[in-house]
Amino acid sequence: MRAVALASLLAGCSVEELAFAEMERGLQATNDALASALVAHELFRHLGPETGGARHGTAFGCPAQEQTGPDASHVLLLDYPTEGCVASSLLPPRISGHVWMDVTGQDGTLARVDAARVGGEPVFGSLDAAVRSDGDRMTLELDGPLDVGAVSTKLDLSLVVEDFGAVTLDGRVKTDGGTLRLDEVVVDPTDLVGSCPVPSSGVATWSRERDVTLELGRARVPVTSGRFVGRGDLCLYAVPFWP
Repeated sequence: MRAVALASLLAGCSVEELAFAEMERGLQATNDALASALVAHELFRHLGPETGGARHGTAFGCPAQEQTGPDASHVLLLDYPTEGCVASSLLPPRISGHVWMDVTGQDGTLARVDAARVGGEPVFGSLDAAVRSDGDRMTLELDGPLDVGAVSTKLDLSLVVEDFGAVTLDGRVKTDGGTLRLDEVVVDPTDLVGSCPVPSSGVATWSRERDVTLELGRARVPVTSGRFVGRGDLCLYAVPFWP
């Protein structure tokens, strides 16, 4: 049972059992939120003044990109190889298929996802984004649903992307009947070498039956719910599509 991932909490009392169950839900929701946010980052990181790659023939980008329409308002097709590819250092699972981006300016980009797979799982979603660039930093304001296989989320997040590859996440993710709040959660490529994303730092707060706080920064995560304290192995709750 996954429950053994947490420290013993004097089992037997209903209040303690409820705290224990919510701690587990918080660990699962954190994995769901991080993985979904990194999939969304992959989709929107390609927005910019240039597109490239060859959609047809033997040369393929990861993804190939094809723009239709003028720069101010256009459709950007992201075309990933049928066999899949590892698109970036922030998304270890292979991604395949197509994503359409309806770009109407910095404040109006809609990603329509219904023909893509991540880690072999189908991806569906309709994400709105506002995109800001400030030198070597890009900020994405994301809002909308994103489903990857059985992992279903609704994102309301700000992603700050640094030129060295790190992403800082702030905002809320709705998943599994509750809401997860992410505060200054930092993920960089070195945090993704294991079986799940393990952020460098930040705090996640799960709210459902009771609040649960997770102090991120290591695989064995300190988890607090009121007077109950435990440690959870974050990667025991990894999403199915993570390699």
